[in-house]
Amino acid sequence: MPKQETTKISLILLVALVISSCSNSRHLPAGESLFKGSKVHIDDNEASKKERKVLKTDLVGVVRPKTNSKTLGVRIKLSLYNLAGDTKKKKGIRQWLRNKVGEPPVLASSVRLNNNKDIMVNLLQNRGFFDATASAKMQTSKRRKSTAVFEITTGPQYTINKVYFRKDSSFIAHKIDSNFSATLLGPGAPYNLDLIKAERARIDRGLKNEGFFYFTPDYVLVIVDSSIGDHKVNMYVQLKHKEIPPEAYRRYNINDIFLYANYKLRGNNEDTSNTN
Repeated sequence: MPKQETTKISLILLVALVISSCSNSRHLPAGESLFKGSKVHIDDNEASKKERKVLKTDLVGVVRPKTNSKTLGVRIKLSLYNLAGDTKKKKGIRQWLRNKVGEPPVLASSVRLNNNKDIMVNLLQNRGFFDATASAKMQTSKRRKSTAVFEITTGPQYTINKVYFRKDSSFIAHKIDSNFSATLLGPGAPYNLDLIKAERARIDRGLKNEGFFYFTPDYVLVIVDSSIGDHKVNMYVQLKHKEIPPEAYRRYNINDIFLYANYKLRGNNEDTSNTN
């Protein structure tokens, strides 16, 4: 096919897709609308401007389901799905376009506002906004396109007051205590669940370096007391002794070291297990 003819066909197909994308909503079932995304409004100024910007991005990111994908601002996959039309054939170009290349519409009715609202509140609480609240509604235009709108009140962010390690008589607790000054849970830092997880991982790495190979971060418990007032928390780090198996207490040491001079990285290696 001549290059000029190919360009002409491509242009016609592109125009068809653009026209189709402008009328995607008319292919929807009766009473349905196309979900085109979410908006988050934070109604108080407890968080800093920078923090609010980050929170808005992260809160929009947890909304499910995701909207139909876009390429250069056009829902091309959805347009191809609609352009192919409904077909009962198992083979052919229409079936391929609709079911392999195309993408069915994400309907506003599939968005569970209450579930998404609860997930948002949980995310905020995990970052220290313990008093956060949220409300949600769906706004639908005359063109049958809907946007989920979430109104958020974060409340004040709780910060860390003091951190304590509850040392006991076990040798493994002594090892943790000897390096606890390097804790990531510094006074004045905002409460953040990810920071707590990072601290548990830090303790685990330190113990691994000491030879406690069967220890895991899950054996560390961080108790948070938010009742001290002034939007601050005290943290108590301790071991879950009832859940720690005996092998996790065992410290492994290097015994003998053997050097095999004939070992080769490439080629056939000598079977050192049978060497006399």
